Amino acid sequence: MTQGALAGKTLTYISAGSDDACALDTRGKAYCWGADGDDELGNGETSNSKVPVAAFAGGALAGTTLTQISTDGYHSCALDTAGAVICWGDNNFGELGENSVTLSAEPVLAGPHAPPACARHLAKPRRPCPGPPPRTWTVQR
Repeated sequence: MTQGALAGKTLTYISAGSDDACALDTRGKAYCWGADGDDELGNGETSNSKVPVAAFAGGALAGTTLTQISTDGYHSCALDTAGAVICWGDNNFGELGENSVTLSAEPVLAGPHAPPACARHLAKPRRPCPGPPPRTWTVQR
């Protein structure tokens, strides 16, 4: 890949959905391209991209190393080395796993890692959310 944010990077994982695709590089960082009508590129924008763009590196992705990623065309989820699931995009049916139905243009923690009483993830500026420490969540492969 010689265009966009992937120029000069080596990919370790790739997933393609109906309208978009995402990949991970050797540093465990996420990059997506394609349709972005439901914020599925995870870069905080809502514009389609014909070249790879880096997923928003702050918030839930700050300091993480991703090991797997999956996209279905409307939202994407990734697994980090600590076992946390991080998702972004469409959330009409709660697909992001953070106890809401609000779409997210930026990655959010899913499942038990998501704080239950957290200020909305789209609020600016981002602040850490109160709540219990994360519990162990095993992902079956």
